[in-house]
Amino acid sequence: AQLPPSSPPQQSFPAMAAGLALSPLDDPLVLDALLLCTEVTLSVFPTTEEEDLQLLEQLDDADWKMRLAIRFRVQKKRLLKEAIQLLKQRKACAEDVGNLLLALLPENNSRGWVNF
Repeated sequence: AQLPPSSPPQQSFPAMAAGLALSPLDDPLVLDALLLCTEVTLSVFPTTEEEDLQLLEQLDDADWKMRLAIRFRVQKKRLLKEAIQLLKQRKACAEDVGNLLLALLPENNSRGWVNF
């Protein structure tokens, strides 16, 4: 069975609105939403990564279940921090590429370098 074609996503990025083919995942609004979700997820932890690491140093080896849970929580926080960094980089890159593509449009390009 074939799936029905999906409707095109809303376009908030100027280059996308101009009809240039960019991925919706490069849309700054999408990246902002992903960033917000990731930052909120990180902020709801009751402790910081540093506090967790200090707690690990204080715990007895006999409390292996608690140590394992804290190590898992530390890894989740590190992954979230890395995701935030990567999303910020992708957003900056998408904005740069979008601005470049817009500049190459004939109506924005006084030198006529590219004809679409």
